[in-house]
Amino acid sequence: MKKTIEDVNVQGKKVLVRVDFNVPMDKETGTKITDENRIIGALPTIKYLMEHGAKVVLCSHMGKPHNVFDDKIKLNKKEKAKIEALPEEERAVATAEAIEKAKKDVKKFSLAPVAARLNELLDNKVTFATDVIGPDAKA
Repeated sequence: MKKTIEDVNVQGKKVLVRVDFNVPMDKETGTKITDENRIIGALPTIKYLMEHGAKVVLCSHMGKPHNVFDDKIKLNKKEKAKIEALPEEERAVATAEAIEKAKKDVKKFSLAPVAARLNELLDNKVTFATDVIGPDAKA
Protein backbone atom coordinates (compact mmCIF):
# COMPACT_ATOMS: atom_id res chain seq x y z
CA MET A 1 0.00 0.00 0.00
CA LYS A 2 1.25 3.47 -0.90
CA LYS A 3 1.95 5.86 1.96
CA THR A 4 0.69 9.43 2.05
CA ILE A 5 1.78 12.29 4.27
CA GLU A 6 -0.99 11.28 6.67
CA ASP A 7 0.89 8.02 7.30
CA VAL A 8 4.05 9.79 8.48
CA ASN A 9 4.62 11.51 11.81
CA VAL A 10 5.78 14.98 10.79
CA GLN A 11 5.62 16.57 14.26
CA GLY A 12 8.84 18.53 14.84
CA LYS A 13 10.31 17.50 11.48
CA LYS A 14 11.53 19.69 8.63
CA VAL A 15 9.66 18.61 5.52
CA LEU A 16 10.91 19.53 2.06
CA VAL A 17 8.02 19.78 -0.39
CA ARG A 18 8.64 20.09 -4.11
CA VAL A 19 5.78 22.20 -5.44
CA ASP A 20 4.94 23.41 -8.93
CA PHE A 21 4.66 27.16 -8.44
CA ASN A 22 5.75 27.92 -12.00
CA VAL A 23 2.60 30.02 -12.38
CA PRO A 24 1.76 32.32 -15.28
CA MET A 25 2.61 35.96 -14.66
CA ASP A 26 1.34 39.14 -16.29
CA LYS A 27 3.83 39.93 -19.05
CA GLU A 28 3.69 43.70 -18.51
CA THR A 29 4.30 43.82 -14.76
CA GLY A 30 6.05 40.48 -14.31
CA THR A 31 4.81 40.50 -10.73
CA LYS A 32 1.08 39.78 -11.00
CA ILE A 33 -0.01 36.14 -10.96
CA THR A 34 -2.62 35.53 -13.66
CA ASP A 35 -3.61 31.99 -12.62
CA GLU A 36 -3.05 30.75 -9.09
CA ASN A 37 -4.52 27.25 -9.49
CA ARG A 38 -1.15 25.59 -8.77
CA ILE A 39 -0.79 27.56 -5.54
CA ILE A 40 -4.34 26.77 -4.42
CA GLY A 41 -3.79 23.11 -5.33
CA ALA A 42 -0.78 22.84 -3.00
CA LEU A 43 -2.48 24.45 -0.01
CA PRO A 44 -4.08 21.31 1.49
CA THR A 45 -0.69 19.58 1.71
CA ILE A 46 1.06 22.66 3.09
CA LYS A 47 -1.68 23.32 5.65
CA TYR A 48 -1.78 19.67 6.73
CA LEU A 49 1.95 19.66 7.38
CA MET A 50 1.84 22.96 9.28
CA GLU A 51 -1.16 21.88 11.36
CA HIS A 52 0.70 18.71 12.32
CA GLY A 53 3.79 20.49 13.60
CA ALA A 54 6.11 20.29 10.62
CA LYS A 55 8.46 23.04 9.54
CA VAL A 56 7.69 23.18 5.85
CA VAL A 57 10.29 24.11 3.25
CA LEU A 58 8.81 24.65 -0.19
CA CYS A 59 10.93 24.51 -3.31
CA SER A 60 9.96 25.34 -6.87
CA HIS A 61 11.16 27.27 -9.88
CA MET A 62 9.81 30.04 -12.07
CA GLY A 63 10.17 29.79 -15.81
CA LYS A 64 13.12 28.07 -17.40
CA PRO A 65 16.06 29.87 -15.84
CA HIS A 66 19.46 30.00 -17.37
CA ASN A 67 22.25 28.76 -15.20
CA VAL A 68 22.72 32.10 -13.45
CA PHE A 69 25.15 30.72 -10.88
CA ASP A 70 28.12 30.34 -13.18
CA ASP A 71 29.54 31.87 -16.32
CA LYS A 72 28.37 29.02 -18.57
CA ILE A 73 24.92 30.47 -19.25
CA LYS A 74 23.22 28.50 -21.97
CA LEU A 75 20.48 29.78 -24.21
CA ASN A 76 17.13 28.02 -24.25
CA LYS A 77 15.72 26.33 -27.38
CA LYS A 78 13.63 29.34 -28.37
CA GLU A 79 16.61 31.70 -28.14
CA LYS A 80 18.85 29.27 -30.05
CA ALA A 81 16.28 28.88 -32.83
CA LYS A 82 15.93 32.66 -33.16
CA ILE A 83 19.70 33.06 -33.46
CA GLU A 84 20.08 30.15 -35.88
CA ALA A 85 17.54 31.85 -38.17
CA LEU A 86 19.88 34.81 -38.53
CA PRO A 87 22.56 35.04 -41.20
CA GLU A 88 25.70 33.21 -40.06
CA GLU A 89 27.79 36.37 -39.75
CA GLU A 90 25.28 37.86 -37.24
CA ARG A 91 24.99 34.82 -34.96
CA ALA A 92 28.04 35.40 -32.74
CA VAL A 93 26.99 38.96 -31.88
CA ALA A 94 23.37 37.90 -31.33
CA THR A 95 24.49 35.06 -29.04
CA ALA A 96 26.66 37.40 -26.97
CA GLU A 97 23.80 39.90 -26.67
CA ALA A 98 21.33 37.18 -25.63
CA ILE A 99 23.73 35.91 -22.95
CA GLU A 100 24.27 39.41 -21.56
CA LYS A 101 20.50 39.98 -21.49
CA ALA A 102 20.01 36.66 -19.64
CA LYS A 103 22.56 37.66 -17.00
CA LYS A 104 20.62 40.87 -16.31
CA ASP A 105 17.13 39.34 -16.52
CA VAL A 106 17.23 37.14 -13.40
CA LYS A 107 14.31 38.98 -11.76
CA LYS A 108 11.72 37.32 -14.00
CA PHE A 109 12.66 33.98 -12.43
CA SER A 110 11.84 35.13 -8.89
CA LEU A 111 9.18 33.38 -6.84
CA ALA A 112 8.69 36.51 -4.71
CA PRO A 113 5.17 37.15 -6.06
CA VAL A 114 4.23 33.55 -5.23
CA ALA A 115 5.64 33.91 -1.71
CA ALA A 116 3.63 37.11 -1.24
CA ARG A 117 0.44 35.36 -2.33
CA LEU A 118 1.18 32.38 -0.08
CA ASN A 119 1.67 34.78 2.80
CA GLU A 120 -1.84 36.11 2.21
CA LEU A 121 -3.28 32.59 2.06
CA LEU A 122 -1.34 31.25 5.06
CA ASP A 123 -1.73 34.13 7.52
CA ASN A 124 1.75 35.60 7.10
CA LYS A 125 3.63 32.42 7.96
CA VAL A 126 5.88 32.37 4.88
CA THR A 127 9.51 33.43 4.92
CA PHE A 128 10.96 33.92 1.45
CA ALA A 129 14.60 33.09 0.79
CA THR A 130 15.93 35.53 -1.79
CA ASP A 131 18.54 33.05 -2.97
CA VAL A 132 18.85 29.29 -3.35
CA ILE A 133 22.36 29.12 -1.94
CA GLY A 134 24.19 31.02 0.75
CA PRO A 135 23.26 32.51 4.13
CA ASP A 136 19.71 33.61 3.22
CA ALA A 137 18.72 30.18 1.98
CA LYS A 138 20.32 28.52 5.00
CA ALA A 139 18.51 30.83 7.46
